[in-house]
Amino acid sequence: MKNRMREICTSGSVRGEGGNILTYSAAPHAVGPLPAPPGGTTIYSKFPSYADSLKSFVAIAGSLVQGKSDPAAFAAALQNSGKFGVYKNGAKVPTYVPEVAATIRGLSEIVGRRTP
Repeated sequence: MKNRMREICTSGSVRGEGGNILTYSAAPHAVGPLPAPPGGTTIYSKFPSYADSLKSFVAIAGSLVQGKSDPAAFAAALQNSGKFGVYKNGAKVPTYVPEVAATIRGLSEIVGRRTP
């Protein structure tokens, strides 16, 4: 198990695709694609580690969220960029900001409990 590659997903838009499809070749630090589920249109990227997945996110969206410490402001900045939390027609997904903010808050509590 220790030698198995972690499969970590990221999503976003590839320019010119007209939807939220990020192919592995467009995701920095990715090592390959994960196939879309049956009937799905999103292609996910496979990363060798959680750290590589985070590096990819920072490369793609770091400038959008730099200086944003409030989880809702962080999520809103991503959505307002038009790259995250939007439908194919460009309309905002209404639950994106509150759901992402809640996830960040939940993870912050878990990370805060960890001891070195």
